[in-house]
Amino acid sequence: MPTPKTAAPTIVPWLAPGLGAATGRERELTDLAVHLTRLMLLSPLFFGISGMLTGVLNARQHFLAPALAPLIYNLSIILAALFFARSFGVYGLAWGVVIGSAGHLLVQLPALRAVGMRWTPSFDVFGEGVRDVLTLMGPRVVGLAASQVNFLAVIFFASFVSDEAISAMNYAFLMMMLPVGVIGMAISTAVFPTLAQHAAARETQLLRDALTHALRTILLLAIPASVALILLAGPAVRVLLQREIGRAHV
Repeated sequence: MPTPKTAAPTIVPWLAPGLGAATGRERELTDLAVHLTRLMLLSPLFFGISGMLTGVLNARQHFLAPALAPLIYNLSIILAALFFARSFGVYGLAWGVVIGSAGHLLVQLPALRAVGMRWTPSFDVFGEGVRDVLTLMGPRVVGLAASQVNFLAVIFFASFVSDEAISAMNYAFLMMMLPVGVIGMAISTAVFPTLAQHAAARETQLLRDALTHALRTILLLAIPASVALILLAGPAVRVLLQREIGRAHV
């Protein structure tokens, strides 16, 4: 049975053209990256739906299920690393990502029913609500794309250095995003429904006060956290990553 044509074998070499070249394993690692890409591309489907559910719950001031969703996702990856990585290698971790993303979605479904949401299928792609979403999502897409394009550019050039450089940049990116995820995203997610309500009601002063308070809180917590990561980068990396990095080089 012929293998179906996909875009992954073309896209992966574009994103990391130097993958495996330093060790003479270019073909092997590129094929592995292609297979993992095909498998893990299931997760954006689950995350896309889950993101919409998170927005619905946040708009109704329900934050517990959206907060549990990332925990389910991370727990799935941890369990895959503990129980499946030894038998299935990196594919065990890839399946952990896919299953975790499905759990990210499923854990929010009971909360949707609890807040009174009832969903019925609709294919009205030209409806007023769809047009509003497409209009409002533009600035958000540009902001998110800037970060992702920057990260892809770093991976592109890191692939010419060595395979280890790609891993090092990934680890560094995760460390850098720690204050953003723990502080910035948590506070922003909690305050956004309030900001939206004030904006919809044209309560400009209340909107300004809520935004100012949120920014002050984020800066109060994020700046010391960032400084601590800069000053304690070595110990932080050793505590969080040294065991796994060391095992990767064995």
